[in-house]
Amino acid sequence: MLRLCSLKLYDGAKRMFSRLMQSCIKNPGLPQNFKNSRFNIGLTNSPIGKGSADLIDIFIDHLGNAQDATKGKGVLIVGFGDTVSEIVAVAHALPNVSRLYCAEAIGEHIDQAARTIETTLPLLRGRITFCHAVLSDLSPIGDESIALMLGFGLSIHDGAAANACEIIRVLQPGGMACLAVDVRSEIQKAVVEHLSQRGTVSAPTPFYVLFQKAGTPIFQQRLGALNLAAR
Repeated sequence: MLRLCSLKLYDGAKRMFSRLMQSCIKNPGLPQNFKNSRFNIGLTNSPIGKGSADLIDIFIDHLGNAQDATKGKGVLIVGFGDTVSEIVAVAHALPNVSRLYCAEAIGEHIDQAARTIETTLPLLRGRITFCHAVLSDLSPIGDESIALMLGFGLSIHDGAAANACEIIRVLQPGGMACLAVDVRSEIQKAVVEHLSQRGTVSAPTPFYVLFQKAGTPIFQQRLGALNLAAR
């Protein structure tokens, strides 16, 4: 039986999640008809009404060559919270990464996520490394080891410079970070300003920014504005 009680999901959602997980167990890997939004159970919606797994779907789709560009490279999720929604969404969308690092500040969330992956999606466990870390201290992650960083549940600690420096340190040249950053917040706005000195920053909404580190771009962004309201 899936250990989802601690997620405090309502009964209907829990049954649906259970059926999806059983499908994954019976069929090695992830189901072909997987849709990220199905795994938004228990997620707090973002300021624009999108769950984190939906946002991952949208941002990765915006990076038109994401699957090829991340083949054999590292991808990092920072602040995945108390569900495996983001982890499963990224694992499905980017199946060829060499290592999916999942960093979270709350140890209980790491233990919970690791147990869920172990019991429901064991084929993913060899691709995932859980890290007890915050954005301002990503010391478990090596220098320039990450092609793509995704952070939709970030907490900013220890000053803007420390957070920006860690993002810059772990990203490969030309790598990209897709981050939930409220640029109306002074400290978060300062993080963005620090990042802009080491690459290119664009803000499709006041709540999300794309940062591309200086260097030959790894990703080919699709032409046109990133449409977060389309789905």
